[in-house]
Amino acid sequence: VLHDPLTIGSLIDDNLLGFYEENIIVCLDKEQYGKTVIANSEDQKDASSIQIAIDVEQKEFISLFKNRVFHC
Repeated sequence: VLHDPLTIGSLIDDNLLGFYEENIIVCLDKEQYGKTVIANSEDQKDASSIQIAIDVEQKEFISLFKNRVFHC
C-alpha cells in the first residue's frame, strides 16, 4: 500500500516540488464552516502561512520512485 508517494519523495529530495507561500484562514462562520480559504487583507492577523506545491519534477520523481521501490 502506497500512501502519497510524491509526499514521501519530496521528503527524500526537497527539489522535486516547487512551492509558493500563501496566507490562509479556516472559516468559522455557519455557511462555510471548516473551509480553508486564502486570507484577504482584513484577515491577515488571523492567517497562517503555508507553502502550496505548484510544480513537480516528474522525471526525477519517477526515477527516485523506481530506484527506491524496485531497486532498478
